[in-house]
Parts: sequence; structure tokens; C-alpha cells
Amino acid sequence: MSFRGLWPAVLAVAAAGLYFGRAAVPPADGPMHLREAGQIPVVDGGRIKPLDTLARSTLIIISGRQTFTDDDGTSNRQPAIRWLLDVMAGDPAEGPAAKHKVFRIEHEEVLKLLDLPRRPNFYRYSPEEIGKEFDALRKEAVRVSNVDDAKLDLFDKKIMELWSHLGLYIDLAQHKKPLAVPPGADDEEWQSLEDVTNDVRDRVGEKFRAEVKRRGLDIDKLNDEQKADLQKRLHQDLTATEWRVSPAAASWMEILGSYRNGDAAGFNAAVADYWPRLDHVPARDITRARVETWFNQAEPFYHCTILYVFAFVLAACSWVGFGAPLRRAAVALALATVIVHSVALFSRMYLMDRPLVFVTNLYSTAIFIGWAAVLLALVVEKLYGMGLGVAVASVAGGLSLIVAHFLSLDQPTGDTLQLLQAVLDTNFWLATHVTVVNLGYATTFAAGLFGIVYVALGLFTRKLAGPLGKTLGQIIYGIVCFGTLASFLGTVLGGIWADQSWGRFWGWDPKENGALLIVIWNAMILHARWAGLIKGRGVATLAVLGNIIVVWSWFATNEPGIGLHTYGASEGSKRLWIDIAWVTHLAIGLTAALIPLQFWPSFSPAARQAALADRKTTPA
Repeated sequence: MSFRGLWPAVLAVAAAGLYFGRAAVPPADGPMHLREAGQIPVVDGGRIKPLDTLARSTLIIISGRQTFTDDDGTSNRQPAIRWLLDVMAGDPAEGPAAKHKVFRIEHEEVLKLLDLPRRPNFYRYSPEEIGKEFDALRKEAVRVSNVDDAKLDLFDKKIMELWSHLGLYIDLAQHKKPLAVPPGADDEEWQSLEDVTNDVRDRVGEKFRAEVKRRGLDIDKLNDEQKADLQKRLHQDLTATEWRVSPAAASWMEILGSYRNGDAAGFNAAVADYWPRLDHVPARDITRARVETWFNQAEPFYHCTILYVFAFVLAACSWVGFGAPLRRAAVALALATVIVHSVALFSRMYLMDRPLVFVTNLYSTAIFIGWAAVLLALVVEKLYGMGLGVAVASVAGGLSLIVAHFLSLDQPTGDTLQLLQAVLDTNFWLATHVTVVNLGYATTFAAGLFGIVYVALGLFTRKLAGPLGKTLGQIIYGIVCFGTLASFLGTVLGGIWADQSWGRFWGWDPKENGALLIVIWNAMILHARWAGLIKGRGVATLAVLGNIIVVWSWFATNEPGIGLHTYGASEGSKRLWIDIAWVTHLAIGLTAALIPLQFWPSFSPAARQAALADRKTTPA
């Protein structure tokens, strides 16, 4: 093939490389080295993570975003690490952080309680604004805390949500979170700055009283000037001495003090001087913290979503004109994107120290299912080369990563790399049962997407009248076969795991029922096809309806929060999106099923005659 035919593909890959390369290069730091400070490891949520991740996850919980804008909300977006340092280094009621509009409040009654203005498209308020009616909020929070969870209405839940967000803000400001001071010896644990500060204060007080007693002084008989002089000469010296006991904590105070004073040189020097204080932290944890900071900044899944959209646009344009070149460009772009998708997926495994474990929480299921569906659809494209495989791959990848984005906002801790539930903390079963079950989800999902393509082409074009109709039916049938095998094997492996973990192979748990329903539905499609009850249209229609069961097993079984599989549940409600997915697939499936085949343009008498004439005129 000449370069003339390949140049669109080469151009697509080059553009993707430049795009991803630009995203992967960290932006230049300003006068203060905030990016280096963001790499400092701390412990929060039971794991070691960089300060940058703590800042982003906390801001997501409070604001629903990973960035913030300055006081009036009109200036450029600022990184989360700047907000976190403003909180930790300043006064929570009067410092810079108190003016940042980051607390998201959308409930009208809560706004009315706090006497806050309604801001169109901007429902974020500062601690300073909320603090004006803090007593009213506290009174409501106390009332709601005494109400049974089952009786809470939406207003009550939003009150408690805001109250918990303020509590998180105060904990950061008072240095109760995170555990920022690393161990000073191999047998020591991480501590919060508050714990170290309290220890220093207690030791200084004890030594101060001992020194006063040794000197034979009676503090009660000293005037204010003499007391101030004694405090200055003795108390400060003791404090400086005691802080040397914890050099890491002292370095932290230097970092925060320099930041508070706007001393860029002092801040940068303090951050640089802090790294030697981590000599009792495993080197692999420090390296992971640095890699995670880069991962946060690069946002590979976000950029993959954008390029999957462009790949679909190229595939769609190939059906209009310049078919082969644009199709090759779409395939090349999709391949480049799925490579980055793969690197990001394996990077998550490295960061969680879970080799060959693709799925660890509900968020990661969307990452994996989309990835597997993309690879499967690209294999179809390689085998058949019609442009439909790359289109389905792009849709599957883009939709799944959009789902993953919203799931990341729904994490209770805001951290998508949080520690696993105890029942999941088994690498072997995570790498077998969970992976295979989600592979079954992915293949069934892909079959449903190809089914939608079949229905769309059949109802709106004449393309299925020719060989394409038979080929597309065979593609869906083959994917359903693979999906049945993966779903069945994953369900059996799940039963074995349940027997080892809970002492029973099967318990009719909602999640187990959902997995079984996928197996039954796929098996029903195959048996109906083998018995001659359905053909191409029937297989496609049932594959589309199968996605309703996938959504049920994937998400809906988590919503009640019952059963032994509630580790997949979330704090937020996804019911609206679940309903939209169900209604959409049901409408497509019923439309395909209820419209008689002779009224489909692809299967009308005219279309069949045209296809027959085309075959007769085509040379053998």
C-alpha cells in the first residue's frame, strides 16, 4: 500500500502522539514549587498517597471539581494543591481558604437556611459566607443526627453532607488530617501534625514547669512583664528544642510557615529539605507517590475519552466519502488511544500494588469494561474491515470512560485508588473471578452495541440487504458465544470464592442473581438461534435488550445496599442514569421487535431485489 493511502492514518497517530505528549508533560511551576510539594507522601484513607491526591480527592468531595477559582469565581482555575496549602497554612475562619468558593450547595432550602444567594450555574460558596449562619447549620445538624436514617428527607441529607464537608475542612485546617509526619524509626507509625504538636506542647509545658521550680520562681508572684520575659526566654527555647525531636514535623511547620508568609524561596527550600526526612519510608512508596502525582496531572482517561470521540467521527465520515483512508485513520487513532488506555490501566495496578488485578472497585470496572470492549471491537474491525468495528470500539471506550468519570465523583472518599474491602483483598480471586465476570459484562455490552448498529442500519438504510446483514449477524452471534462462556465461567469462579470466603457457594445475593441473569440471557439467545426461532434481527434485538441486564447487574444491584456484595455500593444515586439506560435500550429493542421486517428499508422487497441484482452483476 502506498503512503498516499496511509497518510491519514499516519497523521492521526501523529496528532494523537502530540496530544498525549502535551498532556503528559507537567506544566511549569510558578515561583513556589507547588508540584514538588504535591509529591510529598502522606497517609490518608489507609494508604500512602501524594499530597496532590489528597488535595484533589478532598476538593472533589467538597466541590465536585479538582480545581477551584479565586474569590470572585472569575479568575483562572487554580490547582487543588494550592487550595489545600491555603487550608493547612491559614486560619480556617479568616485565612485565604475561608474566601475560596468551593462548598457546593444546590438545595434551595439549605441556601435559604444559610441566607445564601442562589447563583445560576455556580452553586459554590466560601466558608466565610457559610459561617455567617453557622449556628443555624449546627442546630439543624444536631437535629438530623438524632433522626433515623430511614426517615431522612433530601433536606436532612444535604444538611449532613454539608456538615461533614465542613468537618473535613476543619480537620485539614487543624492538621488532624492527614497523617503527614513520617516515622522517625522503623518501628514507629505515621502521625498527624496535630498529634505531634500536642506532644511537643505537653513536653514543653512539663519541662517549663520543672525549670521554673528548679529556679525557685513563683509564677503567681510575677507581674505581666516578668511573665512575658520568662515565656520569651525559656518557653520559646524549650519549644525549639522539642521540635528537634521530630525533624519531619519541624520541616512541615517550616513549609507551611513559608507558604503562609508568601516566601517562595523559603517554601522551595523547605520542600527540598523535607525529602531526607523520609528515610524510614519505603523507597517504593515514595516512587509511587511521584508517579501518582504525574498520573493525576496527565489525566490519561480524560484525554482518551476525547480521542475516542474523534475516532468515532472519523469512522462516521468514512461512510460518507473517502471511505478507506478515513477508516484507516479511525482505526489508527483508536489503536493509539487504546494503547494509552492500556498504559493508564496498568499504571493503576502499579499504584495499587496489584499486579494483574484489573478491577478493584466500581470505578475500575468502567475502565476495564470499556478497555475490553474496545479491544474486542477492534478485533472485529481487523477481521471484517467495514468501519463498524472501530465505530463500536470508539463508542464503547468513550461511553465507559464517561461513566468512569461520574463514578469517580461518586466515591465516598473521592479517591479512586482507595484500599479494598476486606472481602475483595485477595489477588488471586480479583485476577480471576472479578476479571472474568467483568469480561462477560464487556462482551455482552459490545454485542448490544453491535445490535444497535444492526437495528440502525436496518431501519434507516438498505445496507443490510446485501452480505453486510449476514456478516453483522454473525459478528453479534460470535460475541454472544464468547460472552456466554465468560459470564458462566466468572459466575462459577465467584461461587467457589464465595464458598471459601462465606462458607456457601450460592446465596441468591442481588449481585449473584445479576451475574446469573446475564448467563441465562446469553444462553437463551444462543438456544433460540440454534433452534431456528430467531435469525439476524432476533439475535440483534435480544443482544440490545441484554444490555438492560448488564446495567442491572453492573449498577442496579448495588443501589439497595443489601447482600454480601455491598462493597460495590456508593453514596451517590445513579438511579436516573440507570433508568435512562434501561428506557433507551428498551425503546430500541421494542422498535426492532415490533416493526415487521418488510417495513425495514434493508429488508423491503425493493431492497432485496436491488441486492439480488447487484450480486448477479458482480463478477465472481
